[in-house]
Amino acid sequence: MEAGVGGADLKRLLAERPSLVGIAVPGMSMGSPGMEGPRSDPYQVLGIQKAGGTHVFASHP
Repeated sequence: MEAGVGGADLKRLLAERPSLVGIAVPGMSMGSPGMEGPRSDPYQVLGIQKAGGTHVFASHP
């Protein structure tokens, strides 16, 4: 499994079907799925738009 996007965010993406080509967590933040460790940093899941831009899809404390 790659680090970053969790199951809840994937389920939300599939349920809502926004006009995105994908979602991603840049930077491999500590605490994101696959990057569990001694600490958990806040991180954001970005939505990747068809035109190439991004926006915050989800925030995790």
